[in-house]
Amino acid sequence: MKKFLIPLIALLLAVVGTSCLGNDDNKATMNMTVKMYNRTVNSDGDITFSVTSNPTVVDLKNNTLSIAGSAKISDMQSVKYTLENVPLKTSYNGMYTFAVSNVKAIDGTTLSQVSGTLDLNAGMMYVVVAIDDLQSVYSTSMLGYPYGKFTIAKTGAASTQSYTYENSIVSFAIDETNPTKANMIVTNFSLASGDIKDHVSYTGINVTPTAFGYTLSADTLKDTNYGGEYQITKFQAEITGQGRAINASWKCKDYSVMYAGSMFKQN
Repeated sequence: MKKFLIPLIALLLAVVGTSCLGNDDNKATMNMTVKMYNRTVNSDGDITFSVTSNPTVVDLKNNTLSIAGSAKISDMQSVKYTLENVPLKTSYNGMYTFAVSNVKAIDGTTLSQVSGTLDLNAGMMYVVVAIDDLQSVYSTSMLGYPYGKFTIAKTGAASTQSYTYENSIVSFAIDETNPTKANMIVTNFSLASGDIKDHVSYTGINVTPTAFGYTLSADTLKDTNYGGEYQITKFQAEITGQGRAINASWKCKDYSVMYAGSMFKQN
């Protein structure tokens, strides 16, 4: 697996619970209670956000996935469904996709389709529940973006310094008790060549679900693990592609920072 598996899995498990892996990754069974961020989007533009804990089993010996999923679809109504031993299709090493049509919900209604992507390299799970032509639920195990590029520019510099870090990850965890706020972790972050920090953490970012993803912003954020050395200002991020892509920018010290990334590796 990729080198960033361990740090991101550690971040992922902080929000999803526990996971049991066998000694052989190719024949592993992962038993998890996955915490999912759900956005239900209606054709009229209404958005319902919820956080649910979904029991999940990934059987890599038989290449199957089982999920007991749920999400709020309105303030008064939820959808619940069960997938059992759904075949996983290998997209590339460590990434799998699945799709099942005409899924029976617990209440007896039929869901048009449940589909998604599982990336074991990055520890991400993404599920789309198409309830019907008018309503869909987009769920992610975490807002994590491990496939991307940092562009760093020093204020006043004549040229732009660009850095591409294979192991860098920008990820967000939404606060369940206050879903208008999120925390951010940036792993393997550097403002200058050779000065790489294992991770830098921030709290208190404003977050708003949209019809296409999320918007995040903050005027000033003090890091929580370097005594404010990596304080940032003018933070803005737009998550699009129904949660699968990000463009973010902020100021840190004498540098302008931009990050463009995706949740899953692009073929």
